[in-house]
Amino acid sequence: MLRHTSIVILWTLFFPFTTHAFAGFASSPVWISSASPTERDSLKLFAVVNNTSTTTVSGTVSFLIDQTIVGSIQASLVPGDAQILSVAWKAVADTHTLSATFTKDGDSPDQPPITSITTPLTITVAE
Repeated sequence: MLRHTSIVILWTLFFPFTTHAFAGFASSPVWISSASPTERDSLKLFAVVNNTSTTTVSGTVSFLIDQTIVGSIQASLVPGDAQILSVAWKAVADTHTLSATFTKDGDSPDQPPITSITTPLTITVAE
């Protein structure tokens, strides 16, 4: 019994935060590299994409500020895969919306993308 108690005490001394640690999820599938951007800051725009299908999916992820594409990147995901992708953006003072779309390779450009992030993130860039 004393040995068991000693192990528990040593465990809590060496790993005091393990019982209090927790993980969370991003509040949005898109985000930026700064919580308080100012005009002319060089920022990164991020999006997480995942493949819930049973086949490999390839396509283009486009990042949009105020519904205008500001950057695109190719992605290829095997079944069950997830990736965090990013592009650079030079901040402009104002309130903006950030969103991203995924267009699967082989889809017609005049068709809507296979997947799109419909809830944009609001970004306020200070002067």
